[in-house]
Amino acid sequence: MRHLFAITFLAFFSYAQEPIKPTFASVFYQNDGKTYANKSLPIYISISTSPDGSDPIVLDTPANPLDGSPMYLDSEGVNYIRSKWAVDPETKKLSSPKREVLFPVHADGVAPVSGITFSGAPSYTSQGIDYYGKGLNYSLSSTDQISGVQSTFKSHDSDYTPYVSPLDVTTEGENTIHYFAVDNVGNTEETKSASFVLDLTPPVSNYILSDVYGDNILGPTFNIGLESTDNLSGVKFTYYTIDDMSQQVYGSPIDLSGLSDGPHTLRFFSVDNVENVESTKELMFYLDKINPETQLVVIGDQHEEKYYYVSSRTTFELPATDNKAGVAKTSFSVNNQDAQTYTTAFSLPNELGLHSITYNSEDNVRNVEKEETKTFFMDNKLPKTSIEYGEPQFFTRDTLFINQTTPITISPLDKHSGVQSTTTAVNGEVQAGNEFTIPTEGHKEIVFSSADMVNNQEENQTSRVYVDNTPPEIFINFSLDNIGTEDDLPVYPNYVRMFVGATDEKTGAKSIKYSINGGPMTEYSSPRTLDISEKNTFTESKVYDVEVETEDMLGNKSTKEHKFIVKN
Repeated sequence: MRHLFAITFLAFFSYAQEPIKPTFASVFYQNDGKTYANKSLPIYISISTSPDGSDPIVLDTPANPLDGSPMYLDSEGVNYIRSKWAVDPETKKLSSPKREVLFPVHADGVAPVSGITFSGAPSYTSQGIDYYGKGLNYSLSSTDQISGVQSTFKSHDSDYTPYVSPLDVTTEGENTIHYFAVDNVGNTEETKSASFVLDLTPPVSNYILSDVYGDNILGPTFNIGLESTDNLSGVKFTYYTIDDMSQQVYGSPIDLSGLSDGPHTLRFFSVDNVENVESTKELMFYLDKINPETQLVVIGDQHEEKYYYVSSRTTFELPATDNKAGVAKTSFSVNNQDAQTYTTAFSLPNELGLHSITYNSEDNVRNVEKEETKTFFMDNKLPKTSIEYGEPQFFTRDTLFINQTTPITISPLDKHSGVQSTTTAVNGEVQAGNEFTIPTEGHKEIVFSSADMVNNQEENQTSRVYVDNTPPEIFINFSLDNIGTEDDLPVYPNYVRMFVGATDEKTGAKSIKYSINGGPMTEYSSPRTLDISEKNTFTESKVYDVEVETEDMLGNKSTKEHKFIVKN
C-alpha cells in the first residue's frame, strides 16, 4: 500500500518554550492541629510565660551555639521538640505515670508529584511521538506525602494558570503542555511537559491507473493503484470496494482480471492512525475483456485435399474487428519466424514443404486474441541422406579410422513425399543395403545419395575413412645377450631385465599387458605399477613363460609368447 507521510517533525520534535515559572516562598503551615515546616527553613525556639507568646526569650545552645540559632529539622516527616518529663500544672510535680513532653513539627522538603492523563480521543505512537485525534482533553493530578498539595499549575501556549478541571485540546499540530505542583510549605515541583501532535484532518487518497485508453477504458491486465497521504499521524488503512463487492483493505494494486466485461465503479477512502476518516471517492470505468477477432482470407490459387496446397502467387489477408476499445494491431508469423505487424496482403516463401501462418490481434487495452495457426504446403525440397559410423572408431590427424567390425549406417530422410531409393558405393563399387561393414583395409571413399517419391534427386554425398585391421607389433628385448641355451630355450643370468614394446602404424598402441607363468595380465608401465624392466623379476632359477598382449586404438589385438631360462 502506498502511503505518503509529510511529517516534518518526525526526527526532531519542536518543544514549545516554557513560560516564566512563578516562585513560591518557603513557609510554615498549620492544618488539623498539625504544624508543617519547609525543611529548608531556619527555626528559632523561644519561650514565654504568656499563652500568646508575648515577651519571648530566644533559646540558644551554649554547648554548641551553631546548633540552635538557627536550628534545622533533620528528618523528613515528624520531628519532636521535647522535655524529659511532663510536670502536673497543679501540683508542679512529675506527672504519673512519667511521660515526655513532645512538640511535633512535620518537616517537608519533598516537592509534590504531578501527572497528566489524556482521554476522549484515539491515540497512536510512532517513533516516540504521540498522536491524538478529535475529542482530546487532558487532566492533571498531583499528590504530596506530608503537607499536601496547595495548587497545580499548567501552561498550554500561554502563561501558567492554576489547573481546576479537565481541558480540551483543539489546536491541530504540535502541542506542548507544561505543568507542575506546589505544596503547602512552598516546595515546588520541577516542571514537567507533555508534547504531542493533534491530528484533526483526514487523509487524502487518489487513484493511479497503470494504463488507460480513451474515456477510462481499462483492460484485464491493467491495475488500479491507490495513493494515500496524511500530513500528521499517517495513513493507517485505505479501503475500497468495486460495485457491490465487500469492502477490502488496500494493500497492492487492484487486479481487474476477475471482473466481468462492462462498466464498473470503484469507491475508496482512507483512515489515518487516529481515526480521521476521509470522504468516499469514486472512479467509474469500463473493463474491456473481449478479445478482438481475426480472419485469415486466402486469395488466389488454392486447393484443399490432404493438405491445403497453395502456389507462389497465392496471397493472404488478415481483417480484424473488436467490440469496444478497437483493434490496435494484427500480428502474424510465417513458419514461426519473428512476428510482423500486418499492414497489407503477403505471400509464403516459395519453398517446398509445409508452411504455417500464425496470427492474432490485440486491442487498445491489451486484450490479446489467442493465436491461431493454419498450415499450407509447397513441395520442392530434396531428400537428405546422412552417414553414421559405430564403434570402434578413432579420429586423429584429420582422418577417421575404423576396422572391419565397425558398423556403417546410411540414413535417408525426406519429410514430405518420402524416400524412393538410396545408392551407396565404396571406392566405386555399389554397396547393397543401408547397413554394412568394410572388410578390406585401406583408404575408403563412400559416396551415397537418395531420391524421393517425386524423383527429387539428392546430390552425391562423400565420406572418407581408413579401415585399419592390423594390430600392433610386439617387441621383446633383454638387457644382455643370453649366456647359452638349454632345451632350445635361451638362458640368462638372474640379474637380467626384460624390455617390452609395441608399435602400430596407423592409430598407435593403446595398451601393453604381460603375464608371467600363467599369472594375471599386468599393465606394462602403468602409473600404478613398475614395468617389467624396473624390478627384479627374474631372480629365481627356473623356466619363465612370458605372454605379452597389446591393443591399438581400434581394439585390434596381437599377442606374443616368449620362454627362457634363468640360472644363478
